[in-house]
Amino acid sequence: MLAALSLVAAGAAVNMMSLQGVNVVHDVQQLEGSLDNHTFALSLAQHYGLPSMGLDLTDQIDTALFFALHQFKRTKGRGRRVARSSTRQSVMYLFVLPERFCIEHARARPRVFPKGRPDTQRAWFSHIGWGYRRNQCAEYLVRALYLDEGGDFGPLPRAEELFPNRQNDRFGSLMEIALAQDWASSRLSQFLKQLY
Repeated sequence: MLAALSLVAAGAAVNMMSLQGVNVVHDVQQLEGSLDNHTFALSLAQHYGLPSMGLDLTDQIDTALFFALHQFKRTKGRGRRVARSSTRQSVMYLFVLPERFCIEHARARPRVFPKGRPDTQRAWFSHIGWGYRRNQCAEYLVRALYLDEGGDFGPLPRAEELFPNRQNDRFGSLMEIALAQDWASSRLSQFLKQLY
């Protein structure tokens, strides 16, 4: 995953050299040398459906409602269809996490790194939980809100707004290319096939 980050950062730096007021070299160094680089990589993995030790979050109620009320159904090949949940109780969880246990994607993403899915979802990532405390986030759960399936929740974002297409999601597009052109190891390819 870190190699993919470097590839994207290098490509983005070449394309963005002409931006005024952006210190491209500083941003690339920040991406490659930051202590948060591993957390940023785990956040990207989680938001693109790859395995990670963490939980993806949002601070937007409409986005949280979208994910609570919808489910992803596999279709032919690797495709997925988003549909309103009809077979399970919809629940929205409210966590109050210490700041040191989570990162806001928009703040952690260097300006040279392309915007994508985590940005459209106003993503946060909690990196707590490993070893014998894999579910440490549960310690910060303050409410579980069970939603009325027939409730009127007002206008919610559409899937197309929360999951940008390839032209508007360069990192997701890079993962698709890695899979299509067989760049990844066979083990990583197994996970890339689960991308959504």
